[in-house]
Amino acid sequence: MTGSPPPTRRLTRKEFFRETWRGLATFLYELFGDSLDAVEQVFPEVIRPPGALPEAEFLQRCTRCGACRAACPHFVIRPVTRPGSFEEGTPQIVPTEAWCRLCPDFPCLAACPTGALRRDPDHPPRIGLAVVDPRACLRPAGTSCAACQTACPTRFRAISFADPDAAPSVAEDRCTGCGACAAACPALPARAIRIHPRG
Repeated sequence: MTGSPPPTRRLTRKEFFRETWRGLATFLYELFGDSLDAVEQVFPEVIRPPGALPEAEFLQRCTRCGACRAACPHFVIRPVTRPGSFEEGTPQIVPTEAWCRLCPDFPCLAACPTGALRRDPDHPPRIGLAVVDPRACLRPAGTSCAACQTACPTRFRAISFADPDAAPSVAEDRCTGCGACAAACPALPARAIRIHPRG
C-alpha cells in the first residue's frame, strides 16, 4: 500500500505575485529578445522613496495618504498609476523624470504617519542601485561622455571610468540610487544606466 502524496503547500500572496511576474517577464524576454525597454515599459520597477520598508511590508503599511509627496520640496515623489494593482496610489520616484536629492532632514520620512518610510539611525537611507548597460553606453562607441559621473552628487562619488572608452562602473557601497545619473544619461532610446530597487 502506497502512502498518500504529501499535501501541496499553498503559495503566499507575495510568492504568487513574484512567480506570476517572473513568468510574465520570461515570456516578454522571449517575445522581445534583448529589449529591456520593452519589458520595463510594460512592467516598470517601482522605485520607492528613501527609507521605504521591504516591499511587502511597505504595501501593508502605506495608506496612500500622499503625505510624503506633499512634504517633498523638489516634487520628486509621484503616485503610482496602475489601476487595479496593489501599487496603485503608492509613492514612487521616476528617476528619469525627477531624481531624489536625499535632503539632509528627509522631510518625506518625517511626514509618513504609518512608518512605511522609516529612517534607520545606523544606515543612511538608500533608494536603489544604479546599474549600467554597457551595450547602450555611448563611450565604447567612441563618444566622449561623462554625463552620469558629472551628475552624481559629489558627496557620493559613486561613478568612475576604468579607461577613456569604458562604460561607467558603479561603486555599490557608495551608490544611493538617487537617480541623478539616470536622469542625465543622454543615450537614447535606451538609457545606459538605470536605477533598480534594492532588494
